[in-house]
Order: sequence, then structure tokens, then C-alpha cells
Amino acid sequence: MRKFVVSNLLMALLILFAATAVRMAWVAHVIRFACEFSAKSSFGDEEIGNIATNLAEGRGFSSPFSFDSIPTAWECPLVPAVYAGIIRLEGGPTGKAARAAVWLQSVIGGIAACLQWLVIRRLMERNPGLFREWLSLVVAVVVCFWPESVTSVANRWYYVWQDAALALLVLLVMQWWEQPVIKRGALVGLCGGVIGLINITPIPIVLGVILIPAVKLRRQTQVLRSAGIAAFCFAIVITPWIIRNTIVFHTPMALRSNGGFELFQGNNAIECIRQPDHAPHPGVDRAEFQMYMEMGEIQYSRYSFHRAIVFMRAHPSLTARRILDRIYISWLTDITDRWISPGQRPWWTLSRAQITRSIFTMALILASFATLIWGIVSRRFRLLPHASLFVLLFIFLPLPHYFTLADMEYMTTLRFWVAIVALCMAALRVNASSAAATNNPMVRAI
Repeated sequence: MRKFVVSNLLMALLILFAATAVRMAWVAHVIRFACEFSAKSSFGDEEIGNIATNLAEGRGFSSPFSFDSIPTAWECPLVPAVYAGIIRLEGGPTGKAARAAVWLQSVIGGIAACLQWLVIRRLMERNPGLFREWLSLVVAVVVCFWPESVTSVANRWYYVWQDAALALLVLLVMQWWEQPVIKRGALVGLCGGVIGLINITPIPIVLGVILIPAVKLRRQTQVLRSAGIAAFCFAIVITPWIIRNTIVFHTPMALRSNGGFELFQGNNAIECIRQPDHAPHPGVDRAEFQMYMEMGEIQYSRYSFHRAIVFMRAHPSLTARRILDRIYISWLTDITDRWISPGQRPWWTLSRAQITRSIFTMALILASFATLIWGIVSRRFRLLPHASLFVLLFIFLPLPHYFTLADMEYMTTLRFWVAIVALCMAALRVNASSAAATNNPMVRAI
């Protein structure tokens, strides 16, 4: 047993090293060719970068579209806070700070890959004989080299941080569902709270993993108590930010203020399946920025929500078509680059290396999706341990983007987990499924 644990530890460290090295190689490549990382460049002028700069320079969480002290809750606070720390350490919002941020994210990406492998390793260890042995090695290769996961580390947004936190949550939830003690429930709640401070999209997943055992096993006092502790710890982590928002804006507030605007981004007169460069966005449209400044963040978001609802009611068939288009992009990517902005070039007109990378990535995504559908139709999916956890991932990760924007980067996490679950189904020993996928009655109930 000890030898087995040591072997797993060594493999995990090897994956951590390999995945980090691959991502650092990509970061080195990007830094070499992208002018935004040059010595004279700035940290970045997108929302998170502006908020981070304002925070680093003493203006607090403020002004996602300018360097000002107007309070904001446009983005969740954790990633801007990390970036602000980097900016202060590097002496300002320079290209050097931008380089430091993506080098750090390559390490976070390596940690995420290690955690993702540990998820599958735990499935195999807790269900001996259910999976074929090749699964562990193949997943190790996938988590190290999955193209979208590798390239996302050079993007200064929340993607890689969400990947790592969500992988940790999945691992903790598996442990908790198998043995729902209070300590494990607390860890799930704390991790869920951290995810909520990174991005709000996975919050329904967090709430789902807490509610499922509480509802299905409600007659077991220990489970209810543990679920209550998980919910309490989740609330403890996110409540300070909610209180801050409520005080600053003088109105009850959630984790982010721009929900209404997000709906408007996907429902306006401009074709907006993916975000176009000429979108009605305060970051690129002067009229929208002026409106944002005059109305204030809360009223602007509420007005944007009103505009979105009016447009959707006036164009029901167009709204339905756009939703279907976003579902397609979320799961399969924009294969034909139909919704790129004017002036952008489709992937097949780029360099040979970029064309090869695009073909390889899309082939992996299509194969993963086809395998997932096959597994669902053949009822292999239901044989997976913790299948309901993966259902939560597949429902809630893409759901908001069906109605807002479906930029392909938003769906990297979803498509990665599709690939991992597809591999698990392909590796199932179906003739061993009479063991009900696990010997743990708690997991079977969940």
C-alpha cells in the first residue's frame, strides 16, 4: 500500500513538472512574438487589468474601463487582486508585470493538470477493476498537453485560475461524497467560496454538490450537518465581498454587478455570438462608455438588462437561433470561424503552425464530444462513479453563455472535462459494471 502511495506521489510530481514545463514553453513563445509583453508595454487595458492597476495604485476596486477611483464590482475580486500584487511587486503596470503574470499562470496551469489527473486516479483507486489501466497514463498525457489548457495560461483573465480551483473542488467533492464528514464538507465549502471569488459561473455547481447529498441522504444526520457546514464555509468566504458591494453601491448586491449587461452583450442589434470588435461595450464603444459614466455601474447594468429583454421579445426567432449557435460553439468551437470580427482572418489562412494547431485542437474536441454522446447513448455514462457531479459540470459551465456570449476561451474548461469524461467511458470495463461502479453505498446513493 505504501509503495502504491509513493508511486502515485511520484507520478503526480512528474505530471506537475511536465505540465508546467509545457506551459512555460508556450509562455516563452508568446512573450517572444507578442508586443504586449515588451518592456515598454502596459499590463493590459481589459477590465481585469484596469481594475488590478487601480487597486495596485491605491484607488481600490474601481473603474474597469479607465484609471479612476469609481467603485466597481464588474469582475470578481480574486484575480484582479493577484494581478495587483504582481503589479506592485514589479513597480507598475508594465510589460514586465504582464510577463510575471503569465509565468505565474503557467505554474497554476501545471497545478491544475496535476489535480485533474488526481481526480481520475482517485476514481480508479476507489473502483478497482472498473477502469482499464491505460486510463491513468492517457489522462496524464491529456492534462499535460491539452491544447486549449496550454494556450490559456498566456491569457490574463480568470481561465487558468478557474481551471485549478474547479479541479480541486471536484477532487474534494469526490472525497466528501464518499465520506461526508464535517472536515471534508468544510473544505468543499471553502474551495467553493474561492471559486465564487474567481468567477460566478461555477457557483451553481458548488451549490449543487452541497445540495445533492443533503437531499438524497437527508435522513442521515451526519450528512445534513456536514452539508450545513459546507454551505456555511462557502458563505463565510463570499460574504465579505457581498457586504462591501452592498455598502459601496447602497443597494443589495451579489458578487458581480454586470449581469444585466452580460445579457445585453448577447442580445442586441449587432450579431454577437462571439464578441465582435465593434460590440456595444463600454470598453470599445465611446457612447456606451459615456452612458456607463453618466448612469453609474448599477443603473447602467439595469438599463442594459432592459434593452436586452426588449430586443429578445421583439426578435424571438433570432434569439432562439443565436442560442443554438452558442450551444454549437460552446461544445464544438466555431469550426468555420463564421463569427469572427470584420478584419480578422479565419484560422485556415494563418501560418502553417497555427493551422496545424487549430486542426489538431478541433479534432480532439470533436472526438471527445462524439465519445461523450456515444457513452450517453450506450448508457456507459451512468456507470461512472460520481456521474451526477459531471452532470453538474456539463449543465452549468456553459449555461450562462447560451444567452450572453460564447467566446471559445470561456468554454475551455467545459471541453476539457468532456475529454476527460469521454476517456473514462472509453476505459470502462463494462463487464465489471455489475459492481455498480463502486462498493461505497454512499456514492451509489448520490
